[in-house]
Amino acid sequence: MATHATLARVVVRLDGFSGGPGYSVFHGPDGAILQNALSGFYNSLKVYLAKNVVVTFPGTGYNLTASTGVATAVWSAAAPAPVTSLGSSTYAAPAGCVVCWRTAGLTAKGHLIKGRTFIVPGDGQMFQNDGTLDNSFKSALAGYAATLITSGLYVYSRPTTKGGSDGQANDVIGATITDKAAVLTSRR
Repeated sequence: MATHATLARVVVRLDGFSGGPGYSVFHGPDGAILQNALSGFYNSLKVYLAKNVVVTFPGTGYNLTASTGVATAVWSAAAPAPVTSLGSSTYAAPAGCVVCWRTAGLTAKGHLIKGRTFIVPGDGQMFQNDGTLDNSFKSALAGYAATLITSGLYVYSRPTTKGGSDGQANDVIGATITDKAAVLTSRR
């Protein structure tokens, strides 16, 4: 199990759908490398994203101290070109699927540290007639996730108390895609 003292944060923005914008937060060792890997990930997924969805990458973000979550620097790099979806069928705005990122890290209470990324909104071709994920999509997504992991993807577990120092950045060691639709609700 590898934990890291510092990490870079990349916040990806998704626009062009009812209920948007949406944001997905990713962490890794280097913001520039990670945002380029995320561009590849979303370019691979664009046929499965609902029509009119545009994914943009920041070109800048924070480097953090893992234990405290305190920003220590700003990383900056040319932002990859936006990714425009190729989906064309009907869709439900908050529905899609979820990738569960596995680590070998444990919290202070002994719980496994895991992360999740919601892929929403998903185009209708993401699903079978019974509402579960299409088998070919599920297989493709597992491959896209495996490729993203090789870029140095982390799951960040924030400190458990305000001002605490028990935060952790753990390597992602695998991904699981559950064979069911996921609905993303807002925290706004």
